[in-house]
Amino acid sequence: MHELWSSPLAPLIFVAFFVSVGGLLLPVMRGLQRRIEGGGGADLARLQEEVRLLQAEVAHLRSGAVDEAVHERLVDLEERVDFAERLLPRRSSAGSQGEA
Repeated sequence: MHELWSSPLAPLIFVAFFVSVGGLLLPVMRGLQRRIEGGGGADLARLQEEVRLLQAEVAHLRSGAVDEAVHERLVDLEERVDFAERLLPRRSSAGSQGEA
């Protein structure tokens, strides 16, 4: 390691290392600066409002509230199943009478 520091390129390597580390950390430092200055407050308020709306929607869905259209569709499907259940025994009895 002693040979590296005695090399004429040592100062250049040292500067290049710190410039590259600084370049990588610059976006992080800018983000921290904005956060400290309060620039992230608008984003935080927007995200909190979005979370509040999503929580309200989840609570609505968990409450079991069903749209009127969904309820009507369900009633229609129940009627169709009832009709099919009444119709199937007639066909099977008519088919068995025809075979005999």
